[in-house]
Amino acid sequence: MIAFRKVFDQIPPDVAMDEAFVEAIVVRQGMQVRYAPDAIVYNTGPTTVSDFMRQRRRNHAGHLYLKHKYGYKVSSIQNRRVARIAFKELWGIVRLVWVLVLLAFIEATSRVLGWYDFAIKRDRHVVWNMAWTQKQNVKDVRQHRENGASTESFTIQKHTQLER
Repeated sequence: MIAFRKVFDQIPPDVAMDEAFVEAIVVRQGMQVRYAPDAIVYNTGPTTVSDFMRQRRRNHAGHLYLKHKYGYKVSSIQNRRVARIAFKELWGIVRLVWVLVLLAFIEATSRVLGWYDFAIKRDRHVVWNMAWTQKQNVKDVRQHRENGASTESFTIQKHTQLER
């Protein structure tokens, strides 16, 4: 989506990509195209793969025509740039999947060990081995952070059962 000042009289009838044409005219006149992160835009897109491909095909052909006739390349026609952004997004997905697999492994291992404790060892965990990093004095942690002694969102304190 675009918003712009009146910088031309009309869009030529042979231009199919009106937004890209406006971008080209704005840049040609020495103005800037800026990203507005707070802008709210309502738009609908294709809902089927065939409609999506039809739209992308039309857009790409229009961008190529704009480049050919007016010498302006829209940013999405730069394959290296698009590939770099796509790779960055894919890497984020790979990292997310890795974390999810690791969390699933930790959860599955914990459940197997819990089953072992219950079914084999007959340990009911009535008195359990404390997860000490979970048990902190919240007031002390808050004061520690407010005094600038720690930038972390939590503080780990080591304790033994004998200290308690």
